[in-house]
Amino acid sequence: ADSDEATSVRGAQEMASLCAANNLSCVLPAVASTAIAAPSDDESVWGYFVHDEPRAKDFAGLAKTVAEIRSSHSRALSFINLLGYVNRSGYPGGAKALYGTDTYEEYVDTFLAVVKPDIISYDCYPNIESMDNFHYNAAFMRNKSQAAGIPVWNYIWLAANGRGHGVGVYRWQLWVSVAYGSRG
Repeated sequence: ADSDEATSVRGAQEMASLCAANNLSCVLPAVASTAIAAPSDDESVWGYFVHDEPRAKDFAGLAKTVAEIRSSHSRALSFINLLGYVNRSGYPGGAKALYGTDTYEEYVDTFLAVVKPDIISYDCYPNIESMDNFHYNAAFMRNKSQAAGIPVWNYIWLAANGRGHGVGVYRWQLWVSVAYGSRG
């Protein structure tokens, strides 16, 4: 099947070349050896997308990938998007099953300590009836990013289908990225 997603080193290198040729910049997928393959002075590559919604068991491997990226492209950001907090009291297995830790705070603190990310980013899926998880996530991550001295990015999923989540086909969705602070 055809795709516009770069899923190989060759595809990622082509993406970086096309961006450079058109005076654009990009975040490359961190497919095997991508960071090593990209030239360290390539202004078109400002970062690498490493992983989406990792569990705690993934953190050691992610730390290794981030270190490799920093070694080969020191100016590039390593982008890892965390799970956001959602009240999981009814979730089978609770936080341990979802995050791999006993609490959400432990999940985020372990990520920060092990991976030592350039930014902290997370998903938020607000519930139409309640924005509590949105407000909790925003305040929690703001505090964590300030304590770590790194920016926070927030991806918010907004959808409308007429009657709330889970019913019918979503008519529209908007992904928003908001960056606070600056990198070093």
